[in-house]
Amino acid sequence: MAYATTNPPALVSSRIGSGSGNIFYYNHTDAIASVLATGYFTDGYALGMRVGDVVHVADTTNGELYSLYCSVATSGGASTVTNNQTELGRSSIISGSGATVTLTAAQSGKTALFDLATGIVFTLPVPVVGMKFRFETTVSLTSNAYAVVTDAATTFLVGAVNGAIEGAATGEVHFANGTTHVGISSNKTTTGGLIGGFLDFEALSTTLWSVKGILSCTATPATPFTT
Repeated sequence: MAYATTNPPALVSSRIGSGSGNIFYYNHTDAIASVLATGYFTDGYALGMRVGDVVHVADTTNGELYSLYCSVATSGGASTVTNNQTELGRSSIISGSGATVTLTAAQSGKTALFDLATGIVFTLPVPVVGMKFRFETTVSLTSNAYAVVTDAATTFLVGAVNGAIEGAATGEVHFANGTTHVGISSNKTTTGGLIGGFLDFEALSTTLWSVKGILSCTATPATPFTT
């Protein structure tokens, strides 16, 4: 579905003076991924929506409530809202996962834990600009892999990850090329997988994720990026 000007967000609290400070409430069947799309509120500026305003969004399809903020307000045009990494009433941590997990757009802003010693593969959702995920290793890998992969062979990674051996001078930075790399995988030796490693992902476009982080290795680091 799509935004309709006949069902605009309601202004529930007005700012005092100029600048931001309004609070809006929006109730719709659209999933959060749709609401986060650039320029979703096509008449946002006319409604008084300004950068920094708070927009509470109720996703009636999935029964979820989000606290978002206005990140773009085009004069005379549309406004864009962004996930502020707080999903009301829900934990911001994804833990206790099985061997394979497909993340959803509604989980943007959360931290997923690599906490299964026998390995976990997380699949990212279809990217929407501004989506963010963090991955933390809290249990050292003993078999298989800790991995993050994109949703499709045409969704790529760009960025840099540092592989290092604790207490040693051995370390290497590896770069995702943005054209063939579609995943990152740790094998518990040369490409990380030990407690303390972390990865941050942010959607830069509908086909590109930025990744950065540090991976803890036990042998001379090698590139963790996969094609």
